[in-house]
Amino acid sequence: MDYSLDYITQKAVESFVPIEVLENNTETDCDTAKPDNVTEKETEKETEKETEYETETVTEHIKAETETTGETENSEPSIIQAAAGMYGMDKLRDYNFVLKNFYVVPSSTTLTQEKLNLEKIINTNVTLKKKENEPQILIFHTHGNEMFADSHLNGKSIVDVGAYLTQLLRNEYGYNVMHLTDSFDMVNGVLDRSQAYTYANNKLEKILEAYPSIEVVIDLHRDGVSEDRHLITEINGKKTAQIMLFNGISYTNAQGELTNLPNPYITENLAMTYKMYLLGEMMYPDFIRCIYIEGYRYCLYHRPKSM
Repeated sequence: MDYSLDYITQKAVESFVPIEVLENNTETDCDTAKPDNVTEKETEKETEKETEYETETVTEHIKAETETTGETENSEPSIIQAAAGMYGMDKLRDYNFVLKNFYVVPSSTTLTQEKLNLEKIINTNVTLKKKENEPQILIFHTHGNEMFADSHLNGKSIVDVGAYLTQLLRNEYGYNVMHLTDSFDMVNGVLDRSQAYTYANNKLEKILEAYPSIEVVIDLHRDGVSEDRHLITEINGKKTAQIMLFNGISYTNAQGELTNLPNPYITENLAMTYKMYLLGEMMYPDFIRCIYIEGYRYCLYHRPKSM
């Protein structure tokens, strides 16, 4: 039976929550949200919900729809339909509402209505069929040496989080996942992130050429904030660090379209995070704190299903 990537991610998140390494993340550098040598102040996300809803009802609706049909084509509409019960379909198609409530966009870039084309995004298929004998999902870490507030106690880094997610997707759901553990931010034994994305992209090009069956590319980072901020929520009675989703749109206000650094899959990238965000809000409100937009393309331009 095939499931949508959104549904898989929801299930992975459900199992992923208890991992201790995610707790009390208080690192100071928001590495995921800043390109090399660029800094921008993150704006505050505003939240507005007009419809009360029951999480269990939403969960059962999605599960029942998928289990009954067994078809990927029905999984994505069920997510949108369920989200419409929470927000209203008109709001899910409303550029201003979605931009204000789902996204954080720094002053260095602009997420225009042309790029955030919600009709296209809603109708973009991001489903994934199982292929037991071919790799389908690639998980890697541009900043593989990102650590956590409790790393000095357990020695775990973001690579360990990637290993756990890989294990879940392989063992729990039967997907063929490749986990790349290279350190692109360590040069001659010294932490150096100035060329990390260049090194990572060079390696990705070789891997994706060798394994064209890979459809999903995930650059998994540790989020980071100032030491006086503790972005923690509670899920199923357990304190859990919040996460954020990320898109690079190859556009800056200073330079306009970055034609020398194009991302041909912006709509597909945005569809991935849009639908994952909706699932997160329905399943675990406040777990996903925002979708962060930046002007560069990072490592998100190799495949349509990249995040």
